[in-house]
Amino acid sequence: MERPERCIILNVSGMCGRFSNKLTEEKLEAYMAKVKLKYALQPNYNIAPSHSAYVVKQSNPNEISEMSWGIFPYGKTTGNLLINARSETIFEKPTFKYAIRNRRCLVLGDSFYEWKKSGKDRIPYRISWKDDGMMVFAGLYNEWINNGNQFSGFVILTSAPNLEMSTVHNRAPVLLKTEEEQLSWISDISYSKIQELTQPLPDELLHIYRVSQAVNKPINNSLDLHREIPEQPTLF
Repeated sequence: MERPERCIILNVSGMCGRFSNKLTEEKLEAYMAKVKLKYALQPNYNIAPSHSAYVVKQSNPNEISEMSWGIFPYGKTTGNLLINARSETIFEKPTFKYAIRNRRCLVLGDSFYEWKKSGKDRIPYRISWKDDGMMVFAGLYNEWINNGNQFSGFVILTSAPNLEMSTVHNRAPVLLKTEEEQLSWISDISYSKIQELTQPLPDELLHIYRVSQAVNKPINNSLDLHREIPEQPTLF
């Protein structure tokens, strides 16, 4: 799949820019039995902006597609990439107000990373479901042509954090926990239903723990990035 040319990443929502996908075909089928797989799933433990990821598009809800993380602002086919969209303003921003109607997608993964500020340091944490199940992010996608090449990309929606996430960051990705929510997101739904699905996640569903600084570099990509790092003791 073609990637956009080299560009600057704009993280306008304030959310992190990394997630992980260790899904197996068996795990995927347990959650989304109707989705067709055209190829074997490849794990990626450190998906960064402009990297390829697995999505299910509203226009083709029975098939998994590969797509780059990031889209260009409205009216542009080069330049800065957007990787997130604030759920509170998706019906107002030109880049998203058309996509939210009929270009919604499910972004498939198992966890995401967020960095917590601690003095001058930024400490990485991995966030997954407590049951370690598949994690489905609410996304929007776009498709465009540049210099004769066809590109497609997605953004992940963000919302206010729930209680657990608020200890790490002031934003969180919009997560679709149940199969009903996931199928609704890529169906023909109303404005009010979209608002309902993009509300902050209920509390006590997430497992959050510290991981290695190795995740800071997108070139690092192994299961070792999921390994828990003991928290440093504090003086008080």
